[in-house]
Amino acid sequence: MIAIKLGAIALVALVGSGTSYAQNTVGQTPAVGTEATATVGSPILEKFRYDAVKVAITQVDVVRGTFTGDIKIAAGDPLYKVSSKAKYKACSTRGPCALDDDGDGTFDRIALDETVAALKLKAPVAYEVRDAVAPSSTGNFKQTITYLGVNGDTLRLSYREFLNDLARPAFTEELTFPLGKTYPQPVAFKDTKLIVLGIDGAGIRYRVEQ
Repeated sequence: MIAIKLGAIALVALVGSGTSYAQNTVGQTPAVGTEATATVGSPILEKFRYDAVKVAITQVDVVRGTFTGDIKIAAGDPLYKVSSKAKYKACSTRGPCALDDDGDGTFDRIALDETVAALKLKAPVAYEVRDAVAPSSTGNFKQTITYLGVNGDTLRLSYREFLNDLARPAFTEELTFPLGKTYPQPVAFKDTKLIVLGIDGAGIRYRVEQ
């Protein structure tokens, strides 16, 4: 758990406030039925499970100068929604908060932290809301299958599992599959089935079946 505080509010409380409740998210990329291409060393399939929370992201810095220095939220810094009289208010784990007073998708004011009054920005700053991993999440899990290339008539893949972004050595292994002379060809491992559509110097072309 991240122990950073936003003013007087602990981050875990912030994530649970307003509408910023974490939701368990399960998925994979690419999706079933999708054709894709991967180069050597790139993942050909990722399955994931994590606790997601909505965050606001800006493409430019949000800055307001004061007599004591700048109040700044860096571009790309995730902002977590908190309760407010403003239409939308979100705070960074670093402290500053941004406010969208009229809900038009741009921040109008910025505050040093959750406990002080917000100051008007010289110009509104646009933001977008997207999913991110909840800072308090401890059950993030990911499986990856990576393309390692071809050795003669043998396809080489690697399988790895990650728990909370840490690799699990006991669940890491290299896989090999014999290749025929023509395509498409099926490749199956555990609960995953791929159809190999072709392999050349540009990488492997494939489709996820299940």
